[in-house]
Amino acid sequence: MVLKQYAASAETTFNLSDDGVYALSFRLSGRTGQYQEVDVLVDGVRVASAQSQPTSYRLCRYRLPWLAAGDHTLKLKNQTVDDFAAAIDDFRLDFLTAEAALNVMTNPSFESTGYYGASATVLAPTNTGWTFDTSGGNVYVAGAGSGYCPALEFGRRILVLQNKGKASTTMTFPEAGKYRLSIKVGQMPAGATRRVDVSVGGVSVGKLSANVWGLKEILTDPFSVAANTPVELALTGEWTASSAYSMNIDDITAETCSSDLIQNGGFESGANGWVFIQDPTATKTLVEVFAYDYFSDYYGTNVFDGLYRLKLCDTGLAKQTVTFDTPGTYRFVALQENLWVYSGGIVHGSCISGSSYGLHGFRG
Repeated sequence: MVLKQYAASAETTFNLSDDGVYALSFRLSGRTGQYQEVDVLVDGVRVASAQSQPTSYRLCRYRLPWLAAGDHTLKLKNQTVDDFAAAIDDFRLDFLTAEAALNVMTNPSFESTGYYGASATVLAPTNTGWTFDTSGGNVYVAGAGSGYCPALEFGRRILVLQNKGKASTTMTFPEAGKYRLSIKVGQMPAGATRRVDVSVGGVSVGKLSANVWGLKEILTDPFSVAANTPVELALTGEWTASSAYSMNIDDITAETCSSDLIQNGGFESGANGWVFIQDPTATKTLVEVFAYDYFSDYYGTNVFDGLYRLKLCDTGLAKQTVTFDTPGTYRFVALQENLWVYSGGIVHGSCISGSSYGLHGFRG
């Protein structure tokens, strides 16, 4: 399909069998030397603005608002005044989750008003709803075609932090309670480890570190907030190195959580709350809690939280009964580490460990 004239549009109807949040994706390209901007509307409401890259189809992917089951309209409308053409192909709609996303902040995927080319990298733009502090390092908003941005989860922009650069915004939660953030993180280039501190209301709730060329999901620690009270979210780089090293951040979402469903999840109280099952034929202890000062190459030397951790070897088993008070979708989160790479199965997923802690989350 090609949209050529200003205000030219194409509209269709799609049917959803289930309520929920969906991701809309399609391929978009422009003619030689020409960029095109196309608005995406669902049921008459603008949900995104896609921009083409000349003679190259690029993937555009957007998280739609929560939609009820039934018929809906999708409309694409040309917003470029010049007589340019946008070619669009390969539409896809993917189910994400049944629950509506919490709307607690402005612009969680760092989109920017006004036109920037798909390969543009803009230093500390003023039109994103975020505040950028470049006194300690550069802070960019980069396009999908830039060297900083090999992959985008949603939208057409991504946050790029270098050295001690900082990005901050305000979050407001409709209800008091305990929450955590899900953040898509990557780094450029992969290799040397960099970290970004995430703070809510001036209190650190996690460190972002992802030695991947692309993006992976990382969850913060739980934090508590009051209802309808603005609180600052800050992302701050924590390294000093070449400006060629960058952390990429995109698609921040908030979710409710209850971290006390699991008893003694940090193993600070020994085996309290847990049942350990050993293999009677084994020649070593397969399950035990031990202190972080018991370091060796075999057990790894990374410290995550507290003073103790669980050692789980071979066919050893640690279990406990968890009681859920209300029905819904829950996420199981665990940190796993070992110097050598092993795999372990759990009910709704599997963990692969390496020489540093990896945060694993499974929904069920």
